[in-house]
Amino acid sequence: MLLGEGFDPHTGVTIRYDTGMTSWVRGYFKDWLLTFSKTIYFFGRCACCGMGSWAAIEGLISIFVPEGTAATSFRCAAPA
Repeated sequence: MLLGEGFDPHTGVTIRYDTGMTSWVRGYFKDWLLTFSKTIYFFGRCACCGMGSWAAIEGLISIFVPEGTAATSFRCAAPA
């Protein structure tokens, strides 16, 4: 918060001097080293999630449709 910002309980008015993108940028650069490392960590987690989903989908495709023989997940016995 900037100096002079806040909530006045007597009038019920919130005072803000900046809003929108300027507030986000000020908050991001307040502790930029920690925020930057968390941003890099977030994108790394997104990449791992995407690669894991891709591997799972490819694995399911290779199990249920190998060379044109379609097996379904509703069978009790393993295909021969």
